[in-house]
Amino acid sequence: MFFKKRLFLFFAVLFLLNKNVPAQTDVGFIGIKLRPEVQSLISEIEKKTGRKIQLNFGEFSDASDESMIGSSFIDDDGTPVVNIRFDLKHQPKKLEAVIAHELFHLRLRADGFPVFLWSPKVKTHKGLAQDVEQSNVNDLLSLVEHRIFKSEMEKSGFN
Repeated sequence: MFFKKRLFLFFAVLFLLNKNVPAQTDVGFIGIKLRPEVQSLISEIEKKTGRKIQLNFGEFSDASDESMIGSSFIDDDGTPVVNIRFDLKHQPKKLEAVIAHELFHLRLRADGFPVFLWSPKVKTHKGLAQDVEQSNVNDLLSLVEHRIFKSEMEKSGFN
């Protein structure tokens, strides 16, 4: 239950503070010119999901992780979503790198790469698995995903 409350609070605060931006416009993605490789990722994801990518700028409510500068997921209706920390909005080079990074995660989601969410019925000796173990699963998944697209990001000029 703790994990669900934290997750709900995270998204509630994020979306209350965010500025929704139509991602794809006539002047590029969120108004900045992106490298062809990144534009290609956008097109690939939107084609696979059949939806335009939604971009949100906001503050992440989990202050325990100041390194959190972006997140991405495909929501229940199939819309690919990228959330980026608001202070990156005026840092085009770093912003492009974060967008690319999140797009690589989204592409894995669009390709059906598995995620693992504990059932609310699974209990451990410390409590509900989704409350006490989900962060461990998320960390492991993150390590695997980063390993999968690391060379492609580097080849595109991002570190």
